[in-house]
Amino acid sequence: MLRTTRTRHTAVSAVLVGTLLLTACGGQDAATPASSSAASSPAASSSVSRPAASPSTGAGAAAAAGGVQDPTSESAASATTATPTRVGIPAIGVDAPLEVLSVDADNALQPPVGWEAAGWYDRSPLPGERGPSVIAGHLVAPDGPAVFVDLGLLRPGDQVTVERSDGSTATFAVDRTLSAERTDSFPTAEIYGPTPDAQLRLITCDGEYDPARGHWTRNMVVFATEVPS
Repeated sequence: MLRTTRTRHTAVSAVLVGTLLLTACGGQDAATPASSSAASSPAASSSVSRPAASPSTGAGAAAAAGGVQDPTSESAASATTATPTRVGIPAIGVDAPLEVLSVDADNALQPPVGWEAAGWYDRSPLPGERGPSVIAGHLVAPDGPAVFVDLGLLRPGDQVTVERSDGSTATFAVDRTLSAERTDSFPTAEIYGPTPDAQLRLITCDGEYDPARGHWTRNMVVFATEVPS
């Protein structure tokens, strides 16, 4: 059964529209917001966390102002050239294409271009391979909800599927959801650290939009583990 959209986000969307936001906050900031002409607007500052530039990045590294935190290391080279192409989350009605996300000159992860699309961070493992694969998405768009607006409604056991360009599909089951303050205490190692199996991190913004800081106050992260085929 499709879960009902949270009323809080309906209100947030209304506020965003009222302030002419140009970019929605999703899982981009796995770092700093994306390229938007209105960097000071909530829709424009979609941040998730700042990916590490190299394996030497410490788990305790503090996030840059406005950013969240750094993944602890880059993934090992993939054994396949396949890429993830689509993510499905039946419990909240998500069936979205996946863009490929990378970092800019400041090592900030760029957000998806489309409000209804999510994006796979290309330095994280291919979904289905060992390690925490990262998929980020916007929370809200200028005219209403975006792809990950209902991410917080997911419950343990809910399934997430990721289709890949080689025709295969990786299926994950949600373990838990974490909402973390975007401060120096952000749990970087817990979210991005090595894992013994194939896992998934779905990331978007959470909390409240802070105009003074130009970003949302928290990041929401859904942890999921691959279901054996």
